[in-house]
Amino acid sequence: MNQVFKTLYQSGAQPLEIWIICPFAGGSLSAFKTWMSLDCNALAKETLVLLATYPGRDH
Repeated sequence: MNQVFKTLYQSGAQPLEIWIICPFAGGSLSAFKTWMSLDCNALAKETLVLLATYPGRDH
């Protein structure tokens, strides 16, 4: 079974904040690839950013 979410960014072992990003119509992981290199100072500590992936996209 494919994963529904892909991790774009994680800071800390136990996140206090979890962001779930849902791509716009027709969007996919490629639209958010730059988010994988976020500066650790750009987000609060202990943050997890997940991207919802749709069936047949980026798998």
